[in-house]
Amino acid sequence: MNMSSLTPRIFTLTNAGQMIGSQIADLLCCDLISPDNCPSKDITRKMCDAFLGNHPIIGVCSAGIIIRTLSPFIKSKHNEPPVIAISEDGQFVIPLLGGHYSANILADKIGKHLNAKSAISTGSYVTLGLSLSEPPKDWKLMNPADVKRITARILRGKKVEIIGDADWIKPLINQSNIYFTTTSEHNRIVVKAQGLPSLVYQKKEYALGVGCIRNCPSDDLIGFVNSTLSDHGISAGSIEGIYSLDLKSDEPAIHDLAQNLGVEAHFYPSETLECQYPNLQNPSEEVYQEVGCHGVSEGACLTRAGHKGHLTIEKIKTSTATMALAKIGPTTTNEGVPRGKLSVVGIGPGNISLRTPEVSRVLADADVIVGYKRYLTLLDPLPRNKEIVAFELGEEEKRCRFSLETAGLGKQVVLVCSGDSNIFAMNSLVMELLELPASNSGVSSMAKKTFVQCLPGITAMQAASAKGGGLIGHDFCAISLSNLLTDEETILERVKRAAQGDFVISLYNPASRKRRTLLDQTLNIIRKYRPENTPIVVARNIGRSKERITLKDLKTFQAEEVDMLTVLIIGNSHSRTFATNSRLNGIEGHWAYTPRGYNKKFRHQKLIKKEAKP
Repeated sequence: MNMSSLTPRIFTLTNAGQMIGSQIADLLCCDLISPDNCPSKDITRKMCDAFLGNHPIIGVCSAGIIIRTLSPFIKSKHNEPPVIAISEDGQFVIPLLGGHYSANILADKIGKHLNAKSAISTGSYVTLGLSLSEPPKDWKLMNPADVKRITARILRGKKVEIIGDADWIKPLINQSNIYFTTTSEHNRIVVKAQGLPSLVYQKKEYALGVGCIRNCPSDDLIGFVNSTLSDHGISAGSIEGIYSLDLKSDEPAIHDLAQNLGVEAHFYPSETLECQYPNLQNPSEEVYQEVGCHGVSEGACLTRAGHKGHLTIEKIKTSTATMALAKIGPTTTNEGVPRGKLSVVGIGPGNISLRTPEVSRVLADADVIVGYKRYLTLLDPLPRNKEIVAFELGEEEKRCRFSLETAGLGKQVVLVCSGDSNIFAMNSLVMELLELPASNSGVSSMAKKTFVQCLPGITAMQAASAKGGGLIGHDFCAISLSNLLTDEETILERVKRAAQGDFVISLYNPASRKRRTLLDQTLNIIRKYRPENTPIVVARNIGRSKERITLKDLKTFQAEEVDMLTVLIIGNSHSRTFATNSRLNGIEGHWAYTPRGYNKKFRHQKLIKKEAKP
């Protein structure tokens, strides 16, 4: 767990905790969820959602509240986020979970800010003053699976030897059972204990520049790089990052190489790489004519290496790839940009409890959050320290184009859709813009290189049907009655076919202030193929504060009852309703569902039992 890559969430359930919570929110630049901006009954639910989304959690409340809230979701210490409890008076900061995965570091930071006592209980921190599983960012532990046994050996007072020298390891110098052996090397530390695999720490000090042909086989590039590093006696763990030309930002082999080395890949435009022309050892006019700079691999690693950085391995090439290596100087600032990412997400009907943890996770990691302004208000509260870009209704193309082009700049962008991102939402428009050539109203070449993922959400149709019992329990379809992009004749023909096919029909966008007659026409068509008692679930603002769900039938339903915030679910010819024993069940005491034919199975089983009697 990398604490810096995730946005912490701060929770308090009382007014007394809000002052401390606000101080921490300002320190960490994150959200405070409190009775001021969230109903008290929803705060613990949001805490669960944050935990499932891997957000670090800080609760300004009793540790017991946090433990009882999260206990059903605690499974493994190897994939849990940091969880910290802080007393309401701010005197104590207690890491509860994720001690070895940044909770102790985060607790120590908060404790110093509040002038509070950090009650760290993790054995290695208490005894040793550090965790061997968490070296500084510019160091890499090559074999983290072996930390536990060596840490246990140290804590039991057994002899352990540390070979190497670095400031971060020096807190161990006061341990009587730890012996230091200094060497001339300052980029490698080995922790040895008899009978156990040694821990090996490597300082990340080299920038790796690469280039390759389009669709270079990943095995070729990975094998080439690893064998070259080995030939030069350079540990793969010393690689700080991979750098290349932005035209290669969607090259699978480069990203597979990054994954193989456990680092990130970053990219530069050709103009930036061309600034390194005087420093190149192997400039190429052919490369310049093709991509606009005289060297990719050398230029990229030198750009990252910065002032006083220098080439360690000059450009080496194969038939499919090139690589070069530069020692990073003491002052380097230009790390390039990662491959841009656009996540088109469905946030569900609106209530955070109906949002998937994966969507919560990408919202936390986003640089930019984009959406129709009404949908953005459903995020409640909007994440802090994000660029929020709101668009008006009718600006769908602008919304999608902006999202893709911003991702093309190397940003992490989330495009918010209500309900599911696939259903009458933005997925299809994003795909359309990606498919079109740039010369024909498509997006730019860099926008087309972004990583795009589409994350589903719970739709209003699903939520409404579930609350009513199960009206979409058999074959169903969804039809939008909006005629802005689809002509009315096509809409009505689809309604007719669905009615003839006896599908349960969910109607989205059933009516607007200007469009009222199309719903009447739709209902008239359906009435030709369905009995008058066919149930209709009428759901408005489903999952939101003004939610209203009613149960009607084809005979009693009136089109005047709906607007654009309403979804209708019209049963098929077999759909049924029945009364419950309480109006607290279902929709005002009634369930509506569509049977799938199990009654035939029940009758068949009953017949078999009857025939089996003597």
